Amino acid sequence: MDKGTDYCVKCTEERKEELLHIISDINDAGTIEYLHTFIKLFMERWG
Repeated sequence: MDKGTDYCVKCTEERKEELLHIISDINDAGTIEYLHTFIKLFMERWG
């Protein structure tokens, strides 16, 4: 891996951790359902 690729991997891992932290703080069932649907459909289309 070159230096640019190493940075992208590190940045991706940090973003994944941040997303998990943000999601884990959500308590509203409606918000969780909305995000679940959004992420699922997004990944089916572009993931």
